[in-house]
Amino acid sequence: MIKGVLLICFLTLILPVILIYRTVGSHNLNERFEEIYASSGTIVVFYLLIVILLTYYILRVYSGYWGNKSIYTFLTLPVNRRVIYLSKLSAFMICFLLFYVTKILSVHIGYHVFILRVDRIAGNEFIMNNGLFLAVLRSNYLQILFPYSFHAILSNIAIVICLVTSVYYAALCERSQKYLGFIFVILSVGLTVFVLIDRINRTIYDNSGWYISSGFLLVLSLFFIWHSIKLYKRGAIV
Repeated sequence: MIKGVLLICFLTLILPVILIYRTVGSHNLNERFEEIYASSGTIVVFYLLIVILLTYYILRVYSGYWGNKSIYTFLTLPVNRRVIYLSKLSAFMICFLLFYVTKILSVHIGYHVFILRVDRIAGNEFIMNNGLFLAVLRSNYLQILFPYSFHAILSNIAIVICLVTSVYYAALCERSQKYLGFIFVILSVGLTVFVLIDRINRTIYDNSGWYISSGFLLVLSLFFIWHSIKLYKRGAIV
């Protein structure tokens, strides 16, 4: 699993840098970093890489049912099945956090590439001090990657936990033929997309909505964990 995750992280690190380098030119030297970042296509690439990472994890879950069928070996081990579920969930959570940290690193590298590219074309005339900090303050998208308030951090935590638990839960529901569970998965995906769109395009700064949406996502996550453990203990996933 780690090789595939490292490959995705490598793409997360290098693709934005290439896109930013190719976007900066003499025709847009007066544009700010966040504008270059958005117009370069790195935001679309980021969301595509998230989909690829989640898809890869689903394939890894299903790989336990193919070939040597390791899932049957895990379920016969003399340990609590809750521990097996939580260990697999924790492994994916760590991989997702590695992906997130890599993305943050890519933004920093992309900014320095942006500065070097502008300096090479026009000197330091268009370079602004603390440009990345100011870009984060101006860009709602960058504020998702660099949250600086409690409600924003809570929202990020809720989104990540809900994404990880819902993907695993969806696979377990399919394996156990508990198709009603997909209703909650679809609900969580819809709410996550709504929260992200609202955070990017928001015009009204009402913090209460952030706490409500985060609360819903965390409640759904707890449900996914509880029901997944229940399916594991019953052996319904094989």
